[in-house]
Amino acid sequence: MAPSCRPFAGAAPVACWLLQGLLLTTRSSQAGQQLRCFQLVGRGQGLVSPSSAASALGRCRMQAEESRSGESSSAAFLSASALAAGSFALLQVRQSMRSRGGGGSVVRKEAAVKGLPLTSSVVVFGWFGATERELEMVQRVYRKNGYEIVTVVQSSIAQMTSPRGWCGTVKAHVKMGDDHPLARHVDVVHCLSGGFLNYYLLKASHVPLSCRLLLLDSTPILPKPQAFTTFTRQFLTDAGRGRAVSMFPRQLHEGLVHVRWVLSARRALAEERLASLWRAAMGAVGFKVAPASPARHWVRLIMGLAVRGSYDRVVRHTLSKVFGGSPDVRPPETVVFLHNPEDPYLDNSDVENTVAAASQFGPSVSEQLVTTGHIQTLFRKPKNVFSQLR
Repeated sequence: MAPSCRPFAGAAPVACWLLQGLLLTTRSSQAGQQLRCFQLVGRGQGLVSPSSAASALGRCRMQAEESRSGESSSAAFLSASALAAGSFALLQVRQSMRSRGGGGSVVRKEAAVKGLPLTSSVVVFGWFGATERELEMVQRVYRKNGYEIVTVVQSSIAQMTSPRGWCGTVKAHVKMGDDHPLARHVDVVHCLSGGFLNYYLLKASHVPLSCRLLLLDSTPILPKPQAFTTFTRQFLTDAGRGRAVSMFPRQLHEGLVHVRWVLSARRALAEERLASLWRAAMGAVGFKVAPASPARHWVRLIMGLAVRGSYDRVVRHTLSKVFGGSPDVRPPETVVFLHNPEDPYLDNSDVENTVAAASQFGPSVSEQLVTTGHIQTLFRKPKNVFSQLR
């Protein structure tokens, strides 16, 4: 059974988060779920061996102990918000991964019938606020269509809707280093709605996830106030708050999103600079201090652009990371844009500009127009999706 026709039906807190300080306020209770991954694998096709899993758990515990000891010495210098961001990074390291054995031979037979490789693999970046039940439904759809290794990554509302949240996500990815579970090659990367931004943050963290085909489904939702305002207003309209939206002028709404993002970026920059000063002070008096995070350059670059309102440059950086390669990771061979031209959650000019940008980076680019609602094609007309993946 497909999710409700109204997208994000299981994500009622989304509206509160997207208009925090604007129309509604709420608590950020989802901060620790940004990288909760679920895996569906056939017997004998597991991605993480028991020994490596145990080793990773041990490292997580050591990092937690180091974090606790570090907090006691730096509490006088770091704000409570900075400590919360560090704690969130550790929560992300302790991601929850679920493996299900059995059924491998059935999946391999289905893959052979559908003309797919016998070990087809996919990483799906879910939409904003998708519930566990909905993400498990994504797994089942892919498994039914012959994919043996399916990884679904949640896109946390708390971490995707503000520049400071982006910083926490990037730092969490970087902290995992070579042990990152997504540091591998897969056949397909599928980004649903806000999953596009989630995928960018992963690539900006230099996690070597590569793919043969990149499927952008009901996206992009670009990291700029205009795109988030469009998305938020339509979400609230579908949630039955259309009258409130109509009474709230779009220009004012967009301006308030911009102000909120500037404040969020300033806070992230202040935390980064304070942490740098603290490391320098401790090093000067002879204490052994941890090196600066490799994410520091990204934080200063992107947060600086956000503070100045230079979102066009933020978008260019996003597109270069998503579609471009690197010395260690080759770009996707094929990029497919699957969207409804009448989708009110998207800005058609953003879609057109992103298609043009993807073409400049060299991969084969195609568009598949659909008539289904936002993120609904995978569930209501899966043939339209899987016909693009062969």
